[in-house]
Amino acid sequence: MTKSKLIFALALPLAACGGDDAPVSDTGSDVTAESSADEAEGSSSGESSDDDVGESATETSSDDGGESVPEDCFVPEDAPAELGEGSEGGPVAYWVSQPVLPDDTVIVTGGRMGEGLDAALVQLSDWPRGDPLDAAAPVPAWTSVELPTATERSASFTVPADWGEGVYAARLSMGDASSEAIFVNRPEVWFVRGDRGESATPGGVFTVAGTSLDAGGCLDPLAALVADGEVVAELPLAERLTTGGYGLVFDVPEDVPEGEYALYVHNGRGGTNGWSRYASFDSAPIETVTIAAAPAWPQTTVVLEDSLGETDDERFAAALELLAEGGTLEIPAGSYELSAPLELPDDTLLVGAGMDQTTIRWPVAPLDEQSLVRGATIPNTSYRGNFSLEDLSLEAGTDFANRVVSREATEPGAVGWLRGVRIAVDFGEAWGAMALFLRNTSNIEISDCELEAAISFFAREGVHYVALTGTALNWYWASYHMSGRSHAFVVHDNEVHQLGTAEGNGWVTEPNPNPGAWFTTFNGDWYQGGPYTRDVLWVGNHSSRDTDEPQKAYVGQTSDGGDAIFTGHVVSAAGTTIELDGATVQKYHPSTDEPLDYDWAGCMIQVLDGAGAGQWRLVLDAGPSESTLEIERAFDVALDETSIVSVINFQGRFLFVDNDFDNEPLLQEYFVTMDSILADNRMGMDGHTLNLPAWTGLHYDGFAPAWHYQVLDNEVQAGNATSFNSFTTTSSADSFEGEVLGAAHVYRRVSCDVGTCNLYLRGGNLTFADSLVEHARIDEFRFKSGEEMPGFTGVVIRDVETPEGQTPPGLDGDIPAGVVVLE
Repeated sequence: MTKSKLIFALALPLAACGGDDAPVSDTGSDVTAESSADEAEGSSSGESSDDDVGESATETSSDDGGESVPEDCFVPEDAPAELGEGSEGGPVAYWVSQPVLPDDTVIVTGGRMGEGLDAALVQLSDWPRGDPLDAAAPVPAWTSVELPTATERSASFTVPADWGEGVYAARLSMGDASSEAIFVNRPEVWFVRGDRGESATPGGVFTVAGTSLDAGGCLDPLAALVADGEVVAELPLAERLTTGGYGLVFDVPEDVPEGEYALYVHNGRGGTNGWSRYASFDSAPIETVTIAAAPAWPQTTVVLEDSLGETDDERFAAALELLAEGGTLEIPAGSYELSAPLELPDDTLLVGAGMDQTTIRWPVAPLDEQSLVRGATIPNTSYRGNFSLEDLSLEAGTDFANRVVSREATEPGAVGWLRGVRIAVDFGEAWGAMALFLRNTSNIEISDCELEAAISFFAREGVHYVALTGTALNWYWASYHMSGRSHAFVVHDNEVHQLGTAEGNGWVTEPNPNPGAWFTTFNGDWYQGGPYTRDVLWVGNHSSRDTDEPQKAYVGQTSDGGDAIFTGHVVSAAGTTIELDGATVQKYHPSTDEPLDYDWAGCMIQVLDGAGAGQWRLVLDAGPSESTLEIERAFDVALDETSIVSVINFQGRFLFVDNDFDNEPLLQEYFVTMDSILADNRMGMDGHTLNLPAWTGLHYDGFAPAWHYQVLDNEVQAGNATSFNSFTTTSSADSFEGEVLGAAHVYRRVSCDVGTCNLYLRGGNLTFADSLVEHARIDEFRFKSGEEMPGFTGVVIRDVETPEGQTPPGLDGDIPAGVVVLE
């Protein structure tokens, strides 16, 4: 094959970060530099070898207020060139595979690329960091190296092994046309949660989730709030939730004024050009974060006393009447038996004497009641009351098959919590019982609790900004279920504990294909699902179980529910208006056959094949029988009649990091649409096979490509065998008009400490594209599941050996076209 060339340099930062007016979108990975009005001509002048690369500096004098350069910071010796703006019609990057280390390969998906592509890579100076509004700086001369792959959809290059860790920027060029700077290892913030959910208080915190948030060495990560063209406050690092820089907590200074701010994040490397601005999306763009003081909780306090009534039901009812305007109900130590549910007035807090001292129990389930504890209806509204629980236990008997605690339909901005609460349902025959049920609610914290039921935790639909921490999820049927129209969940340091046995839990007699944790897009509308389930930081959780019987192979965690409302060609794409060659799906009521309406704002349009393939945008408004859609910004590369698009729910931006998956023989990506990372986890069960399938292809009415799936630096510590498997279902080709469906999968540092370790990359009857397997120690590699070899394009296999240092079976024979194998 003809190899293109890549040009490298080490650099001080150049392009301005854009300040308060920088364009923002979570659809483009923030991988390109914003334009600099001061760009000098001849930005690509000069070429050097790797020997000209500058060394990292320690305690070197700087211009940053006379301070010395911290140890382990990189500062180049010379910077004669500029990064530049790029040129009209040049290559465009859609996504880069990060994080990476030196000697790691980067996949860049994009457009206006192909054979003959040249490129440039620079390492940005780490010092000075400056702030998000500081000007840019020049870069050193460029160094040329080869590109292993360069297709119309993607390119790949390897960071030189003798470079230091840091933030890099690349430029791609075809002839005289070049791209903007494409950043690698610069922070990409996927979502943010404040200490009050959608907002943070002065003196509170922001939890930030994404990729490359912490670069290691040099400086600690830092965040900054910007408004009206000024940096209002710097937010110092408070806590690292993960290794690898996927989750951080930043302190908000107490003197920050309330208001809306642009949030910038710096990972400690990359200097002035290392700042990234946060932007996201739920059903509409999210471009700022909010600082707001916590409103005062009502001050009325009532103590539950015998004098309030003859029975516990009477006493609770009388106490809650006294809290009609909200307040706190103190429940002394003791055991209380109720026959009626508790409907709590708005802004009511129930406080016990401790999880093990105050117990409220319903020995017999109230008839026709879905919930035992929930907010009361707020008069003249469609909302239910907001409430919180602390330091008590809630128990239901074996005949209860609904929800113990239900928080639903709360008013916008309402904030609630469960702290030190135990919720338990005697399993019996009630496999459908739920400990905690959330629906159409936001801003809830569950900490230091115990949730025990068939389903421990169920966020059914419309649930946002949840923190679930330090909690025991004791489950028989499902530990965790997150469903449609939900986002921004921080789930960390929980014990996920399976109770019972397969037979006793009814997995055989009741249909339950995958007991465990579920990440789905069901229930967004009762008949349509979606339009998104996204933004989860699942970190530091540990799984366990009671029984020592052989575990069922289908137990673990899975996604599901991915569906589309249109798949086909476009007629035109002018600016933010898309004309489809057809109409979105129309659903009908199963009983009356009446046409049903739905609102799919927050779904996305993915360009699966043809012109502009690899791009995606969020959809601002989508309903049934529509052929015109509005998207949040125009496509970078124009679509035409060859473009095959899917208007599909956004199921992704999942971060599974630093977990102990000791009870899961299955870790399944079941038709996720985009962005899922499995990194730095420990996994495997003694005596069992571990399967990690990533499904792409036809699911229900849509095609899910599972773009940007990365399996990085995980440890398989137990088990007989492990199978890593990215594949397109063979049935997909029967109804898909294009050639490429599955794309942009990355496996890096894959190995197994015990048992055999196999990795499969299979396109079914279609083409798999733009993918990487690197630094892997496996026993077998497989490209196909049958006799017919699927197609491939832009696939790199690098440094893949058996544990004994040999070429693994599957790579020792004929290599399919479109696959490059490197030592």
